[in-house]
Amino acid sequence: MSKELPKTLLGEKRSSFALIDPSTELYHRKLDRHGWLNNSLRQHVAISYVWSEWKQNPDDRLPDWRLIRDRLLCILGSSASSDIRVRTGNASCCWLDSKCVDQDSPSSKSYWIPRMDEVYAEAKCTVLLLRDPLLSVLVPVVRNMTCNVKSKTSMLDWPHSCLLSQSCTALATLSPELEKECTHALRRLYDGTWRRRAWIFQEILLSKNYLLSFHDCGYVELGDIGVIAGLLFQQYPEEVWLGDLSDWCRRLFYLRHFYTETEFHHLSEANVLQMATGLEATVPADKIYALCGILKLKDVPYNMNHSADEAFQVVVDALVKKGRLSWLYAVPPPMNDGGLQLREANITPFVLTRMSDSFVGNRNKMHFSQTSVGFPVLRLGKITQTRLLADVLQEASSWIKEHQNVDFPAELKNLFFIPKIIRRVALDLVNPLLMDPLFDQICRGLDISREAESRPTRVWRMIMALFTRDTTSLSRKEISTNPDDIANVALADSAAQSLQNRLRMVQNSFLVLWWTSTNDKGSIETLSLGPITCKPGNQICAVKDDSQLLLAVSFPPKTSPESEEENLPTDAHFKGMIYSLDTVMTIQWRVKVLVANVVLTPSDMQGPLIGDHPYGDRKKDQRYDEYIKTDASRTTSVASLFGKEWGKKGGRVYLNLLRGV
Repeated sequence: MSKELPKTLLGEKRSSFALIDPSTELYHRKLDRHGWLNNSLRQHVAISYVWSEWKQNPDDRLPDWRLIRDRLLCILGSSASSDIRVRTGNASCCWLDSKCVDQDSPSSKSYWIPRMDEVYAEAKCTVLLLRDPLLSVLVPVVRNMTCNVKSKTSMLDWPHSCLLSQSCTALATLSPELEKECTHALRRLYDGTWRRRAWIFQEILLSKNYLLSFHDCGYVELGDIGVIAGLLFQQYPEEVWLGDLSDWCRRLFYLRHFYTETEFHHLSEANVLQMATGLEATVPADKIYALCGILKLKDVPYNMNHSADEAFQVVVDALVKKGRLSWLYAVPPPMNDGGLQLREANITPFVLTRMSDSFVGNRNKMHFSQTSVGFPVLRLGKITQTRLLADVLQEASSWIKEHQNVDFPAELKNLFFIPKIIRRVALDLVNPLLMDPLFDQICRGLDISREAESRPTRVWRMIMALFTRDTTSLSRKEISTNPDDIANVALADSAAQSLQNRLRMVQNSFLVLWWTSTNDKGSIETLSLGPITCKPGNQICAVKDDSQLLLAVSFPPKTSPESEEENLPTDAHFKGMIYSLDTVMTIQWRVKVLVANVVLTPSDMQGPLIGDHPYGDRKKDQRYDEYIKTDASRTTSVASLFGKEWGKKGGRVYLNLLRGV
């Protein structure tokens, strides 16, 4: 322990990993940096705050330690409440940058910026210090929330999350005045500087828990903020910002789960870049270099003199050299045949994209330059038809409302895939609804029988029912006096509102694509989703040795993609990344619809398909099962279906995606 910030044991040029005890104001050097000697027990609390909010005078160089210390004594040590001590693990020490990083040492800053992930990942929790006194109204509102799910643990041993389901929580009746104050507080949080700080995603994604601390020592969890915002958004859908705040919280929860529960490669770098849109930093480059810890790019040299765009290209270059290309999902294709525009502010809207395989065997064959991004691909097929997603959804909705059934005629057979399409663009909303016991409760609220139909059929019917449900109409159970019936209908209505709001936000940004490939099995038609820049005639390619990454390209007129030389560069214009549904339609096979057999599990509930019941489904498949899954003996994945295409003569090409100026 010491009163001065300890220096590293290997030299005196930079500060070591040190913690401070606010009660004694003494520093503690953290020797066991990665928890090897204490079984990874987290022993400190990471502190987050906006520097400008904690200065006595705007011109002060550093925040006021006296102001911060007074708040920290409400959180740490013997003076903290017993409730918050449970959340902090009775921690007495904390880490905060203004005290634990030498602010007069450029070498300390350069060293710690790409390593901030270690600070948050090894903390018991992260606490955000907020000074706005109007935010405290949220504390009693959170305490009066109730959840309508009977069991908090699913049959898959994955804890139920009210934030993810967005359908199970009820607020106590709020007076008009309290509701107004609550909405005003949420708006102040939504507009707050803290959400735009460069380090915010490392703090939330890497922390075991994230708490917001208010001026009167009250606190709430960030997840509860998302739940309240979601509930109020259902009541006031015209307040779009409430939906944005709720989605922001939920997406961070998903990404944090993937980051902590799986190997890193399951987290798409595209989602990190998408969530980081709009961040701010005093040094422009910091808002990009701050992502290096999450992206596991600690070998990227920090350069504070870079612009944000220059830093963005440095990070993309590092990803390409490591064979990681899912960042392409975050890059919007140009509306014409221009080149890729790699700018930090030019990012596609968020769609949850989780990678299931990190193996890329051609890292040494990938390149990144001022004129192009190159990597080996295999040409799979060609787009034959496109339709705006909004038009496809409207066609299905109109048919159901007119005919009061889902018996689509043969010419509209593609509408049977509506639930899979909906799930793909709203994975973070739909997947939590498929976990028991919430799934069964919603099905009962929709009058979907568990006894008469298999689980895949019930999933199909549930998504279709939520998509078309009129939540303003009265149902049979709404006049029931049975509390369980009333609660189940309320769950269904809430889920329907959330899903319909999301579809309205994304339906004009996607096309439903039909693309065809020919192999030794015959002509194969595949259904996928893509950006609105895709056109009939565009080629569908897959990154070699990483078949989950599909992209649409167009070749300049003078380019010949038929070359048999794999390493011969072939220039192409980027038309967008393809969101696979793993849905293949063909008349050459025994069944009309073939889908990959994916099991829904807690560790892989992100998968693009509905999948089998995890413990097996002994019931006979019913009418709609084939549009959700088929038996394993009748199933083939897209990758295996195109297995011989990978080695087919002329299918290989080294793709050069042209960059714009």
